[in-house]
Amino acid sequence: MSPIQKYSKIISTQQMLYSLVLMGISLAIIFSTLVYASWFKRIFTEPKAIFKTLVPKDYTVLKQRRDQVKIDVGLFIRDYSTFDMVKGEITFNGSIFFEFDPYEISLDEIGEFTFARATILEKSLPKTMLFVDKIYARYDIKVAMFSDLEYQYFPFDSHRIDIGLINKSFLTERLNNVKFIGQNSRFHVNHDSVVETPQWHLYHKFVKHGYISEIFNTYVKEAVLYYPVTYFTFEYVKKGMKNALIIVLPIILMLFIGLFALALDQKKYRITSISISTTALSAVIAYRFIIENIQPKVAYFMLSDYLYFIFLIAIFIVFLLSFFMDKISILYGFLLIILIHVIVDSLTIYCILF
Repeated sequence: MSPIQKYSKIISTQQMLYSLVLMGISLAIIFSTLVYASWFKRIFTEPKAIFKTLVPKDYTVLKQRRDQVKIDVGLFIRDYSTFDMVKGEITFNGSIFFEFDPYEISLDEIGEFTFARATILEKSLPKTMLFVDKIYARYDIKVAMFSDLEYQYFPFDSHRIDIGLINKSFLTERLNNVKFIGQNSRFHVNHDSVVETPQWHLYHKFVKHGYISEIFNTYVKEAVLYYPVTYFTFEYVKKGMKNALIIVLPIILMLFIGLFALALDQKKYRITSISISTTALSAVIAYRFIIENIQPKVAYFMLSDYLYFIFLIAIFIVFLLSFFMDKISILYGFLLIILIHVIVDSLTIYCILF
């Protein structure tokens, strides 16, 4: 073996070792980013209902009226029959309760409550108790609701779900003067229900109350009706990073295999390098069908889509380079491999964290 051949062999071996080191560094960076996003970064893309759908009451008018009817409301969620965050479908069993003055409002009117974007599947007869001058009424309910969830940040799921309690049955002459009072202390989720949702963690819950409006004539003040509403909101975050690893890890490995093929001695293994790059590209394209079965069916791009296309473009560049690496010097070839690693790592971090 001539000195030149020995030197080329040593350089080629070093290049492959350096490529393995780069792969380890990239894998550590991307994995650390995934861990941080899964466990520490919380992004709730759904808007808070109180700011989106509730119309503020004319508080000046309210202060002038002394006959305002206040109804204390609360919700207890006992368990979930359905808890599908991908489809946004939730069915829960629980109890809704009201505390009110029977001289101001009737139990029949109270019992005409409904939930926004939900169907009451079961509702018991009211169970009532008398507390001094107020009646406590409890209804055991089963509610199926559909939440219009947003998945821009999938597979790092964090979702805000609103349960909107509404009552439109009050008499028109006093409808604008009935007010629901909701407090955080009156909203509870049974801790045993987490057994039903092992993949999700209840991160936060809160209650807001106000009014929603129906406008019949913009220019006539009396043609605007306000209905009392209370939103019970809870925020759930996904436990672990299973979906993230299923989506990202295979395409990362395909990219690394393609990059490692570029580090081979192109004069001896050019055909092998092209074959490996072609296989890696084909595998990533085929893997898209598996990702489609995992992620939600939406019309917009999600984080998982952006990550997929970052790695797809990178592997396609590796595929093209495999045809020309034999015409590029070892030094410039290695610099190209480093550049691809840096760009992919930077774009991945940017997409996930920013």
